[in-house]
Amino acid sequence: MSESPNARSLLLDLLRVVPGRTAVPVQGLVRVGELFGITGNATRVALSRLSEGGLVESDERGQYRLSQASDPVSAFVENWRLGEQRLRPWEGGWLCVHLPRPGPGRKARTASLRAMEFLSLREAEGGLWVRPDNLAGGAQAAREALGKLGLEEGALVFAGRNFGEDVTARWAGELWTDEPSREQRAHARKLEASTKRIPSLNKDKALVETFTLGGKAIELLVRDALLPDEIRSGDARRELTDAMLAYDVVGRNIWSGIFSALSLQGAPAQVSGI
Repeated sequence: MSESPNARSLLLDLLRVVPGRTAVPVQGLVRVGELFGITGNATRVALSRLSEGGLVESDERGQYRLSQASDPVSAFVENWRLGEQRLRPWEGGWLCVHLPRPGPGRKARTASLRAMEFLSLREAEGGLWVRPDNLAGGAQAAREALGKLGLEEGALVFAGRNFGEDVTARWAGELWTDEPSREQRAHARKLEASTKRIPSLNKDKALVETFTLGGKAIELLVRDALLPDEIRSGDARRELTDAMLAYDVVGRNIWSGIFSALSLQGAPAQVSGI
């Protein structure tokens, strides 16, 4: 089974699925943390640090919810459910982002780099980041998404073509060197095996297993570069998406009871490390 989440990622994952950013009692979050071997003190320390970092906020009763600053990332994470709807046929063009030099400052530039990482843009030439222009909505949708995720003002987002076959062949062959297919297929098998195993587990073990395995699946899907099949086959990604959609139903059924007891609604569609 995948490694259990730490207190920070667990809290973000849980608070991310609460409808309407409803505040959640600390004791409820502590109870869930204990299922994963996380102490109450560790949960409270993580809440304090997340609050200091502006990712969560507390109400007058001392209950916690995600801050509005977390909304763009949460929305991006949830898009895994759309599967191939996130894409459009690739016609050989490139989505490009040019960052001005000098930059706006270290903090803003770091935020820009993080935003571009969400869309798997890679630095191709000095100051120019690119990816295949196969995301649904094209440059306009990408510009809006990147802005919400923290891209600095002054950055140019545009669709480009005719860079030359030698240049684009080098980009396609060198900028995305990871090979996620094997891990995606292996994890799809883990989800299928877990679905068969869950009826024999007690409630707490089933809660932890579905959260952990589901979280890893979504992490893999969110981090997939969504490259066109002309550059890298998406068969393994599609296989994992189908497996996770089915597993999510299993997980929601298991989590519904404890979420009701904790005054939460829904069930986790989680991703760690985002």
